[in-house]
Amino acid sequence: MVSYVSVLLYGVGGIVVAGMALLVAFQEKLVYVPVLPGLTKSYPITPARLRLVYEDVWLRSSDGIRLHAWFIKLFPECRGPTILFFQENAGNIAHRLEMVRIMLQRLQCNVFMLSYRGYGASDGYPSQHGIINDAQAALDHLSQRTDIDTDRIVVFGRSLGGAVGSVLTKNNPDKVAALILENTFTSILDMAGVLLPFLKWFIGGPGTKGPKILNFLVRSPWSTIDIIGQVKQPILFLSGLQDEMVPPSHMQMLYAKAAARNRQCIFVEFPTGMHMDTWLSGGDHYWRTIQQFFEKHVPKTGYGIEALYKHAPRCCRRSLSPRFFFFFYWHTKHKLIKSDKEREREFPSSIRVRRMDGGTLHSLRTVEEVFRDFKGRRAGIIKALTADVGEFFEQCDPEKENLCLYGLPTEQWEVTLPAEEVPPELPEPALGINFARDGMQEKDWLALVAVHSDAWLLAVAHYFGARFGFDKADRKRLFTMINDLPTIFEIVSGSAKKQTKEKSSVSNHSSNKSKSSGKARGSESAKYSKSVQLKDEEEGSDEEVEEEHGDTLCGACGENYASDEFWICCDICEKWFHGKCVKITPARAEHIKQYKCPSCSNKRARP
Repeated sequence: MVSYVSVLLYGVGGIVVAGMALLVAFQEKLVYVPVLPGLTKSYPITPARLRLVYEDVWLRSSDGIRLHAWFIKLFPECRGPTILFFQENAGNIAHRLEMVRIMLQRLQCNVFMLSYRGYGASDGYPSQHGIINDAQAALDHLSQRTDIDTDRIVVFGRSLGGAVGSVLTKNNPDKVAALILENTFTSILDMAGVLLPFLKWFIGGPGTKGPKILNFLVRSPWSTIDIIGQVKQPILFLSGLQDEMVPPSHMQMLYAKAAARNRQCIFVEFPTGMHMDTWLSGGDHYWRTIQQFFEKHVPKTGYGIEALYKHAPRCCRRSLSPRFFFFFYWHTKHKLIKSDKEREREFPSSIRVRRMDGGTLHSLRTVEEVFRDFKGRRAGIIKALTADVGEFFEQCDPEKENLCLYGLPTEQWEVTLPAEEVPPELPEPALGINFARDGMQEKDWLALVAVHSDAWLLAVAHYFGARFGFDKADRKRLFTMINDLPTIFEIVSGSAKKQTKEKSSVSNHSSNKSKSSGKARGSESAKYSKSVQLKDEEEGSDEEVEEEHGDTLCGACGENYASDEFWICCDICEKWFHGKCVKITPARAEHIKQYKCPSCSNKRARP
């Protein structure tokens, strides 16, 4: 009997020892999950895929680990709040880009996304001490930048990121303006019993029952509950009540601990919010909550001495004398304010949101702003199809995926993949322009891209008109302003012109009229041809062709010949026809050996 008891005790002891060994060996893999099951460590998408303004940042932590980060800006010189975002424990920063894209628009901010060591493109292996060093390196980098307002740096942490952000905020009271926690746990010790219930008797925090004899084995305790009470900055707690991973009670305990010493704490619950989608299920209420928190605790800073000094004339910066500096104070302040207004005009497509009576209101835009956006995008596409046509041709590689040509408000262009979000933020241009590059004549291919680009520009302009609530008069004025410009197709094809003639309707049997009626029609066509005003005639051959075919009429509609239109001649009756009248395209005409007009085809078909 004694031998059986001994075997049982040894067996239980062996299981406990083996469990302790496994806990010590694999606890980092349970806490830190850089690679999601079925995915790779690399980034599935980048901010460029979502057409965001961003910068690849490489840092060195205090222990020499090379770190990667993305600094994503609302626009190149945005001086709104800068959010230092710390992600959850699983995946990498690319999996949070869709949320960040909306965050930029709704909060009018910049976002710095850090890859912890061992995550994404960063080197090393994750640990609590190492990640704290990584976060400090990111904050030090932001604090030294001159293109942001360093007084408005806000730390935003979700789940594990909340534990990281709490330590960083506590250690840097002069660098961090505020802290936002979303679905964060009290400690890893408390989470051990939640995720693995059999461990709750051996591992746990101060508020749990049991001997907790294995707490000493946990190398990454992340005890947020012990840190949060030492944070002096304003704190916003965002709790999803349907959180399936971290019990909502953890957020309530964190708030209670912080509010006992800090009167600048706000706790907001979202009834349908889960661990990962509180921002999505919370909708407008979620973003309005953060916006109100910013307005109260992270207000816009005035044009202080440091900012004014950066924009002061060079003669002021050379001298350290305050007299010289303040002599130009008002001049410099006016220049800085003016540059901010000009910067807003350069980016009319960004949506500014202001709170009004508890709701959101998109700031009104004028027809001139939308038209300025249209002209900027149009200029960029024209540049791609004319001055930069060689580079554009090379970028449209048929071996790549479906590519699109985008015109940017800054008069630049970009060939890239379409946006993945559904529905997209803006109407999308023609998809797969690269596939047709080698299957058509270059001139015809560029003309086809130009036609689709014209349609896309109109779609974007009228999208803004609908988005910003233009009335009938504004929409009509916008269309008139756009219509006064030559289309991209007209510019690319070299046929940009304004025609003042009015189209007339002529029946198909007009060719059978008497000679007298033919003369009358000829005189009428002469009047029409006189009203045609050429705007761009770059080659002398175009003038000769115009003179030779000036009196040629379409056999279908009776309109005059125009060099900017495709015509085709019937090989039977030798009459000329508009391609659009007989439904023949240039690409199709290349494969027709002998063309017969509809009339000749019908005659041949009769018995």
